[in-house]
Amino acid sequence: MKSCPLFFIERENNKKIRFLISENIGNFLGRIRKIDSLIILSYSTHRPEIISIIRNVLPECDLIFLEEPFDSAFYRMLSGDVNVEDYISERDFSFPDFQKEFYRLLKSIHDQDKEIVQIDPYMSCLMEIHEVFAKGGTHRDFPTVNHHLVYSTEKTVSANLVKYYSLVPKGNFNHLVRSIMDFARSDAMRIKLRDEMRAEAIVKFIVKALPAFKQRRIYIEAGYIHQPLFRLLSSKLDGFKIVPYFPVSPIVRFYMRKKHVFSPGDILTLRYLFNRHKTEHYSDDNILLAARSLIYTKIIRKDEIIPSRDLPYPHTLDEIECHGIVSRLSVADCREVFGRIRYMATEEARREVLNYISTRHGDSCISGKLDNEYS
Repeated sequence: MKSCPLFFIERENNKKIRFLISENIGNFLGRIRKIDSLIILSYSTHRPEIISIIRNVLPECDLIFLEEPFDSAFYRMLSGDVNVEDYISERDFSFPDFQKEFYRLLKSIHDQDKEIVQIDPYMSCLMEIHEVFAKGGTHRDFPTVNHHLVYSTEKTVSANLVKYYSLVPKGNFNHLVRSIMDFARSDAMRIKLRDEMRAEAIVKFIVKALPAFKQRRIYIEAGYIHQPLFRLLSSKLDGFKIVPYFPVSPIVRFYMRKKHVFSPGDILTLRYLFNRHKTEHYSDDNILLAARSLIYTKIIRKDEIIPSRDLPYPHTLDEIECHGIVSRLSVADCREVFGRIRYMATEEARREVLNYISTRHGDSCISGKLDNEYS
């Protein structure tokens, strides 16, 4: 039986990938340096491998918006009053190695008199809601309409998430698939509200700061799922050219001919977000995406992988490989595979899915163009 080790797709193309990234950075910098009044909307992830790319772009910008709620200690850290390591250790970050290197980079940029702003009103509202409840308050004590909107949205999303986790131990494939679709639909509504609130806050800041940042470059950090931000900002800001930027796009284009690798769950959420689901909620297309998502979440690595010379972009390549694996599965395949890998750890589950594909399709390696609905 032919099989592929983890990160198979990287080893024979490592030198080519490094060249493509370097070439892309050079081309992008040459392009943005010719544009005044520019906004770079950077769709990225909080992975350590991203730092080596964005460290070339961030210094080109005069104003940087982070996708983070306001934290006064963050600004004390930038000014040097709080140590970066101490700031990280006192907070629960999903990817602490990324945050440490990212904040070190931001501090060096801040020392060059660049302005850095945390701005994510939705998450700020959510933190304030938690504080209200921690003090014994109720929803009647929320200070603004936005707090009520956030609370209502989070209740719906949380209910769907709890429903999903309650179904996991039972292992009913059909119920889990439907639960994934329900969650994705509610998560799309959360993303929509969060992006609307964030776009409004960013626009207000920029307008108030004019003319100081006219003829300047602005960097906006955004998770890659927040695709509505481009349209929202474009409709509200005149006089700025907004350029979407995907830092790892050269790697993804090399393997997939797309600008970003979206997981099946991401694509499902984006379908709801942009009303691409033109049939009923439980359509065949949505069921397939939800079924693949169930397998994808079992085989994707969850730990933070530190880049090395041999593996400079491990998370990106892991996502590409997992996308390629599940793209070869039908709903019936997913049902069969889920029964086999349900109790397996990540690497064991991936090997089992590769074995299944090899048996059913004759080849478990990742090759050729992989499908991706969003380019």
